[in-house]
Amino acid sequence: MRYSTAFTSGALLLRETEAFISVINSAKNFLDGMENIDFNVIPVNSEKSKKTLKHEIAKRLKAINNERLLDSFMTLDRNGKNVLLYYGICKCYPIIKHFMLEVVLNKWQNLDYELEITDFINFLHRKMGFYSELQKITENSIYKSS
Repeated sequence: MRYSTAFTSGALLLRETEAFISVINSAKNFLDGMENIDFNVIPVNSEKSKKTLKHEIAKRLKAINNERLLDSFMTLDRNGKNVLLYYGICKCYPIIKHFMLEVVLNKWQNLDYELEITDFINFLHRKMGFYSELQKITENSIYKSS
C-alpha cells in the first residue's frame, strides 16, 4: 500500500460533486467506465482546475463503488452528502482512513473531542518512518494536508 496526499486538491468538493453527479445518466455505467462526464460541468473558472477536479471527483466516486449510494446522492441532505463524500475520501486515500482509525477513534474513545492540526501533523511524522513516499513531502504540504 502506498500513501498519497493528493486529497489536498480539494476538500469535500460538495458543489462540484453535485454538478458532476447531476449529469450522470447511469451510476452503473459510470462505475463500469462506460460513461464519461465532460469536465465542463465543474463550476469553476479555470479549464485546468475543471480537469483536475473532474479527475479527483471521478476517482472518489469510483472508490465508493456503490451504484445505490451514487443514485441516492442528490436526494440526501447536505450532511448526508458530506458524509458520503468523506466516505469516498476515506476509501480513496488510506492515509485519511488510518488517521481516523488511529487518531480520531482513539481520541473519541478517551472522550477527547478536540481535534487539532498537530494531531494530523504528528500522525504524518509517525508514518514517515514507515512510508518512503511521505518522506518526500515538504513542511508546507504537511501543514496544508493538516
